[in-house]
Order: sequence, then C-alpha cells, then structure tokens
Amino acid sequence: MSTYIITGGAGFIGCNIARELVRQKQKAKSRTNPWFGTRIKIIDNLSTGNIDNLDDIKDDVEFIEGDIRNQKFLQKHFAGADFIYTDVWASMGQEAEAEARKKVFKKFYTT
Repeated sequence: MSTYIITGGAGFIGCNIARELVRQKQKAKSRTNPWFGTRIKIIDNLSTGNIDNLDDIKDDVEFIEGDIRNQKFLQKHFAGADFIYTDVWASMGQEAEAEARKKVFKKFYTT
C-alpha cells in the first residue's frame, strides 16, 4: 500500500492530479494491483486553492489544511510518504520559489 501526498492539492493543477490518482485507485480491484489500498493525502493552506475543488473526491482522499513552510508540520505529514507531488510553487515568482524550496526541503531532507 502506497501513500501519495499532493501539496497545493486544492488548486487547479493539484486537484486534477488528485482526481487521476483517485481514478487509478478505484480501478484497482485486486490486491496484486499496485494501486490497491493506496492512500491519497492532500495538503493545502487554502491561500490560493479552494476546498470546493475537492468535493467530487472528498470521500477518497484525506485533506489536511496546513502550510508546508512549517517545519514540524512538514515532518509530521511527509513522514511515511512514498510519493510527494509538490505544486505549491506555481503561485510564486521565480526568486520566491527558489527561496521557499530551500527553506522547506533543506531541513526536511537533512534531519
């Protein structure tokens, strides 16, 4: 059983990625299918995303409201994840994106 995390998952791109993951999960009927039992978690601070974007898949995903710039939050919710898709950078400028990535992931991957 795999765990997928989508950050920025309540935004346009993130929610469509989540829908595709849910679709793959729903097609898996056999325990031998790698999608069988997959957990899908969506993390979003809702600063630009909208929880209503997840209405059609809310029963198939776990939504966690929070900000991945918070190091303790990040470590708690990324622990045990098999795959992480990060789409939160789209709303930032290029310099802000680079700085945010350094702050968020440097500590996470070095602790």
